[in-house]
Amino acid sequence: MLHSKKVDAQTQNEQRGIIAITEQNGKQTVDARELHRFLTGKRQFANWIKSRIEDYGFVENEDFTSFNKFVKRRKGGSVRKEYTLSLDMAKELAMVERNEKGRQARRYFIEAEKKLREILLQEVAIVAPFMGVSPLVENGKAWYCYLSVLKAIGNSTTSGSVAERKRRYPNQFKMFFGRNFVSKEFCEFLQKTRELRQLQLDLFNDQKTLQ
Repeated sequence: MLHSKKVDAQTQNEQRGIIAITEQNGKQTVDARELHRFLTGKRQFANWIKSRIEDYGFVENEDFTSFNKFVKRRKGGSVRKEYTLSLDMAKELAMVERNEKGRQARRYFIEAEKKLREILLQEVAIVAPFMGVSPLVENGKAWYCYLSVLKAIGNSTTSGSVAERKRRYPNQFKMFFGRNFVSKEFCEFLQKTRELRQLQLDLFNDQKTLQ
């Protein structure tokens, strides 16, 4: 339901000139050029976005992504750099403008985020918790908070293995509200891995006892 769709609040607000919010890989995103056009069309976009990234320490692939886009013109065309922002970065950029446009954009982003939360919570239907961890349901699929699952099965939550697991199993992770969620299948995989390790530890201890 959420993929490649605007949140409900966006459809109404876009008619009044508010920026579009889209969903990519489980995250709400905003087109930087569109945000710049709404906030301040006076300053050149390339200079504006570069200075904001440098001044406020935004990190690529965490707060934003960038890509080159070919733009057709009357005679030929040119390549320009585009930026896709996380909703949190968009809110901060709106806030630092310190004008009415910025305040209006920030209020809109907050309201859109709130409505998305309501949609997700409404989709938490009759789906069984995993070891006491309740899921969020998107498009009929259950997703469980990764840290809560680790705690429930007795794994460390500070081992730093999340990046490696996301790299190895990208389809088993999804971001909601800036937090990692995992599929039911991955929860079961983690549980079985934990049980196997415990069995190996018990076997090792038994062998030591017999020596």
